[in-house]
Amino acid sequence: MEFQVNTRVRDTSRVPAQLAHLEALATSAVPTMTWTFSLAADASKGTFWAVNGRAFDPTRVDATVPLGTTQTWLLVNMSPITHYIHLHE
Repeated sequence: MEFQVNTRVRDTSRVPAQLAHLEALATSAVPTMTWTFSLAADASKGTFWAVNGRAFDPTRVDATVPLGTTQTWLLVNMSPITHYIHLHE
């Protein structure tokens, strides 16, 4: 992605004095799903990140959360290196 800024404009945005009130989400201490991240390897691919034992694939959908529901996920890094786990898309 590339941003090309060609014109200066005045920023008139402001943070409101009071943010909107949101109801607390009903969550569970027991994870709905556990995601295990690890390093794996094979002769044709070399070393790669695996998610729940499967090679990471940004085009694959691994979970569909029903609209209007709340889930608690446990994210586990089983690799020997630090990798800050984050969600893609």
